[in-house]
Amino acid sequence: MLRGMESAKAGLISVLEYNDNVAHSLANANTVGFKQIKLAFKDIQESAIKAISDNNNTNLESSKSLGELSHGSCVDGYTIDFSQGVIKETGRRFDVAVNGEGFFKVQMGNEFVYTRNGTFNLEKDGTLTDMQGHPIFNKVGKIILNTRTAKNTPLDPEKIIIQPNGDIYYEKELRGHIDLFDFANKDLLVDVGENRYVSSNEEINPAVAMKNPNMQQGALEMSNANSVMSLINSMSAQRAYEAISNVLQMSSKTLEGAINRVGKTLT
Repeated sequence: MLRGMESAKAGLISVLEYNDNVAHSLANANTVGFKQIKLAFKDIQESAIKAISDNNNTNLESSKSLGELSHGSCVDGYTIDFSQGVIKETGRRFDVAVNGEGFFKVQMGNEFVYTRNGTFNLEKDGTLTDMQGHPIFNKVGKIILNTRTAKNTPLDPEKIIIQPNGDIYYEKELRGHIDLFDFANKDLLVDVGENRYVSSNEEINPAVAMKNPNMQQGALEMSNANSVMSLINSMSAQRAYEAISNVLQMSSKTLEGAINRVGKTLT
């Protein structure tokens, strides 16, 4: 009975963690470059259940096996789902969507992070940055465009063309290049917040510039979380929580009844 209550408690905790993750995906259903997280669960422990065929036989080794009983579940780990999100056209010249594999390289302080959010700005000095002002890097270094024309007049942003391979042109003149970077093992990537990622081990899983990147100017990759499925999963988690709660309440009442009867004589 106590074992059943412990299993139910573990189940409630697992359902709560699952529902929190679903709520996180639902809240970011419209976030640019968001990648949903998938939880993996495991049994806390499994006990062998055996039947004793003879009342005088207490040797469990010789008894018939009935199977195993789980003691409940817990979160074993998580994986980031890097599947492609929907590409939404924005018409903005410095919005760049990743169509396929790859990440943009961004410098934050003394470290580099990688993101699928291609919402960029062009600073007055020609530096290409993200919306927070962090510079974008290619495999050579910081991306800085010459913002003056041959006649020493400012560039017209509407005439800047970003090719699918990352080449940046102004009136058929190459002004810069954007690289996409990828990792051999995305399971080793860690989310550091705001849809930015780093490798947990740069030595064995470094970021490598892609040879054939595919980008789309005037568009952004949206979240890969499906709001409809997130709602369905949230309702399923709520039903599971209610069902386990009922089991826990029944076990508690049964235990309470057993305790109250202990020591009473039969009349």
